[in-house]
Amino acid sequence: MSNIFSEEFEKKFREARESIQRRLNRYPEIDLGPLYAPPGSPLTFSAWLEKEGLPVYYSDMFSMSRDDLIRLYNITFDRIELLETYIEGNKSMFERLRLLRLNYVEVHNFHRWSALKKDEDHHHLEWKDDVFGQIEAIVTTLRGQQQQLRLLERQLKLVVCILLRVHTDYESLRRAPKAQAFRNWLAGVPRIAEILGEERGEKRLHSMNDPKWDKYPRIDWDAESEEE
Repeated sequence: MSNIFSEEFEKKFREARESIQRRLNRYPEIDLGPLYAPPGSPLTFSAWLEKEGLPVYYSDMFSMSRDDLIRLYNITFDRIELLETYIEGNKSMFERLRLLRLNYVEVHNFHRWSALKKDEDHHHLEWKDDVFGQIEAIVTTLRGQQQQLRLLERQLKLVVCILLRVHTDYESLRRAPKAQAFRNWLAGVPRIAEILGEERGEKRLHSMNDPKWDKYPRIDWDAESEEE
């Protein structure tokens, strides 16, 4: 009787294993080797900061006290919010100038600036040079502000990673790209998220390379400490 049950168990086990394997084969393959740092990654934290475009004077970030890290988090977040206000203001100004340009063309009943004559239409051309110059200046400013915003958000994310102990040293940070790629692959495997105890759409920060993380809402670190 025990042999019959054993054969039945083995049959069901084989069927379950084959079913899982078929489902896994639907997903892209990934190198499941050790999660080493990617080739060519900077050897030091200072070099990594420089490559990322972040201030090198934060090279002691992993040894900062919690209070100093929280202070840096709040300063960085304040700078981000202020910069976002500037960006929105410049976007609004750009839109106003764009509409002004379109309205000017419509009111003066010409379709192409290139059709204007230098002598007869010099006043229109002077107006165009002035407004187009303002538009170009705003576009240049916006590009610089948006680049600065990306760097500040990157800096904020790094501070949060350290505060939450997602990365406790530079070596874990170096391994982040491969670790995140492995996590992304696992997320596509049926029920893995349930096994990991995560809900869909959860905003938990998993690594510096986690694309789903959102800086909002702003973290109250005093409240976080109380929960711990």
